[in-house]
Amino acid sequence: MLQELTRQLIKLLNNRIMAIPIFEDFLYPFLKFVGEKDMSTKEMRQAMINHFHLTEEDCDLTTRSGSTNQLADRLGWARQYLRRALLIDIPNRGTYRISERGKDYLTTHTDLRKKDLMEYPEFAAYANGSLSTPFVNIP
Repeated sequence: MLQELTRQLIKLLNNRIMAIPIFEDFLYPFLKFVGEKDMSTKEMRQAMINHFHLTEEDCDLTTRSGSTNQLADRLGWARQYLRRALLIDIPNRGTYRISERGKDYLTTHTDLRKKDLMEYPEFAAYANGSLSTPFVNIP
């Protein structure tokens, strides 16, 4: 009985510690959502809250430094990585649109990780610190 309670408590604590998934977990849903329609930052935030079943307390969590909201941080990194891989466009500030490359990706994949993005030379150059990384459709 005590072992079972301990196991459940550890699981509960781990779930609370990792309430906001790592940013890589945001990549595929972000791309899938913009594959359905252009989305604003606000709409994307709400879509991710619904997708990950985040509570209000989850949404209030900050990064370890305490200076940034975790959800905004994860969304920002996902947006940056998808944009650098040319899978999404940003036609206007705060508006996300899937690119042709992004549409092609969705037709053949059901997951998306950083290692998948490394297959795109534009993203690989960015990830490897190349200063000559081109940008397309940046307002």
